[in-house]
Amino acid sequence: VKDVAVDPTGRYMASAGMNKTFKIWDLRTFKELHSYTSVQPAASLEFSQRGLLAVGFGSHIQVWRDACEKKARAPYMRHELPGKMASKVSWRPFEDVLGVGHSDGFTSMVVPGAGEPNYDALEANPFESTKERRETEVHSLLDKIGPETIALDSSFLGTIDTDSVSLAKERDELTAAAVEA
Repeated sequence: VKDVAVDPTGRYMASAGMNKTFKIWDLRTFKELHSYTSVQPAASLEFSQRGLLAVGFGSHIQVWRDACEKKARAPYMRHELPGKMASKVSWRPFEDVLGVGHSDGFTSMVVPGAGEPNYDALEANPFESTKERRETEVHSLLDKIGPETIALDSSFLGTIDTDSVSLAKERDELTAAAVEA
C-alpha cells in the first residue's frame, strides 16, 4: 500500500497500491466498492472537503468526482506535469485549490467545487435582509455622530400640529379648483 485517504464523512477510504490500482472501500462494511487503474502506482491520494479525490502518480494528477458512491467512468479533471514526478497532493481547506508537491517544487491547481463554501466572517450577519442591512447602516452612521451634536427641543415633544387641518382644507380647495378648470 502506497497511500491511504479517508473521505470527510468517514464512510469511504481510498487506498493506492503498487499494482497500479487505487480502490475505494466502504468503511462500514469493510468491502471494496470500486477499483480504478492508473498507468503508474499512485504516490498520493487525498479527499477534498466536498468529496473530490485527488490522485497523484508519475507526472499525472487526476481529480475524481463521485468516485465513492458510484463507479466513475473518467476523471473530473486531469493535469500533466511534464518532466516532473508528483509526490504529494493536498487540498487547501475552504478553497478550490489543490496543492501538488513534485520533484521540481510546488504547483497549485484550481478545481471548481472542491472546497466547502464559507461565508465572510468579517460581516456581522451574512443572512440579514435588505431592511436589516439599511437599519444597520443608519445605526453605524448615528454612532459616528457625537452625542453633543444631538439636541432636542423639549417644548416641541408631545405637541400636535393643529395647522394640518387648515392645510388639508386648502389642499381640497386647490384640488376642486383644478378639477373645475
